[in-house]
Amino acid sequence: MNASSHEHLEIYATSGDLATRVSEIANALGAQLRAAGSHTRDPLIICPLNGGFVFGTDVCRQLATRHAIELVELVPYSQAQRRGATQIAHAFTPALDVADRDVTVLDGIVDTGFMLRHLVAEIERRGPRSLSLYVLFDRPATRVVDLPLTHVGFDAPSELLVGYGLEHRGRHAQLPDVYRLRAA
Repeated sequence: MNASSHEHLEIYATSGDLATRVSEIANALGAQLRAAGSHTRDPLIICPLNGGFVFGTDVCRQLATRHAIELVELVPYSQAQRRGATQIAHAFTPALDVADRDVTVLDGIVDTGFMLRHLVAEIERRGPRSLSLYVLFDRPATRVVDLPLTHVGFDAPSELLVGYGLEHRGRHAQLPDVYRLRAA
């Protein structure tokens, strides 16, 4: 496992648990996209980096419905506060084109909700046909802002979680399972 001598990793969700939830989420999202019917524009899946990319990729690979994928980088709320503005940096395209599209955000974890709330506000400002929020891990105990989550895979503890795309200081995202990270 790649933990330093000052860290202790305790399993929280195995790769099997994750695969089961991802399949359930992909099935729910697929049903939602099919129910939306044919539309002139492909549905858009938005995955925030870094925490949502593994989860988002695994969900998208299971969808039979045509869709487009957009990766966005969200500047952490604490950094944005110091700079005086919240920012969204687009990883691969210069514009987030959501107008008149069914948009789904797939995120790995929601904590306070500030970053996701900002992304939702930015998407809504651009006029989507619909917007849904699917998250793998939700930490309701630490939520500061209310978010209309469409589907949640797991309720998360207040401890720091790493693995399956979730990282701490650039480490542990590559782990196939999700662990509680504690100082040793």
